[in-house]
Amino acid sequence: VWLWSVLALATLPTAAQQNSNIAEATHPLGFYLKKVVSNTTICSGQTFSYTIYFSLPAGTQSATITDVLPSPLLFQSVSVTNACGSPTVSTPSPGTNGTVQLQWSSGSVPAGGCSGSFTIVVSFPNGTTCNGTAARNRVCMVGTVQTSQGLQTAEFCTPYVSTTAQATNTWQIQKQPLGATWQGGNCPWKYYGDTMTYQI
Repeated sequence: VWLWSVLALATLPTAAQQNSNIAEATHPLGFYLKKVVSNTTICSGQTFSYTIYFSLPAGTQSATITDVLPSPLLFQSVSVTNACGSPTVSTPSPGTNGTVQLQWSSGSVPAGGCSGSFTIVVSFPNGTTCNGTAARNRVCMVGTVQTSQGLQTAEFCTPYVSTTAQATNTWQIQKQPLGATWQGGNCPWKYYGDTMTYQI
C-alpha cells in the first residue's frame, strides 16, 4: 500500500503561484503550463491579456490546451508563436465569450518536443460591468506522450489568476431653472412669469 501511494503521488502534477498575476503547473511526464495576466485591475472597456507559456516533451503524440474565458469577459483576439509545430486554433467570435483552444494532432509536434506561447486579448464589457466584478481564469492541458512504459496521458491545470474590473460612472447631469427663487418645500422654486428657462 505504501509503495502504491508513492507511485500515485509521483504522477500528480505540481502547481505553483508566485504572484497574483502568474500561475504555473508542471506535470511529471514533462508537460508545462504558465499563465500570466497583464492586469490585476482594469477599467471596463479596456483590453488586457492572458499570455500562456507551454512546453511539450519529446515523444508527445497529441496535446490540447484549453482556456475557458469566464463570464463576462469578451474575447478580442489571439496571437500564437510558431515555435511549436502547427496547432489548430479555435476561438470565439470577437466581442463574444467562449473557449480558446490549441490542438496538436498526431505528427504535428516535433519529435524532440518544443516550447511556445500564445496571447489572448480580452475585455470587460463597457457600460454593463459592475464595479468590482472579478474574472478568475486558468488554463488546462491534456496531452499524450510515448514513454518507455508505453503511451501515457497527462491532464492538469494551472491555478487561477484574477482580474477585477473598475467601473465607476464619472458622468453627472444637473438641471435648474434660471431666474427663479428658491423657497423649499414641495414646490422649491418660485418664478414670476409664464415662460420658464432651464439650464442643464
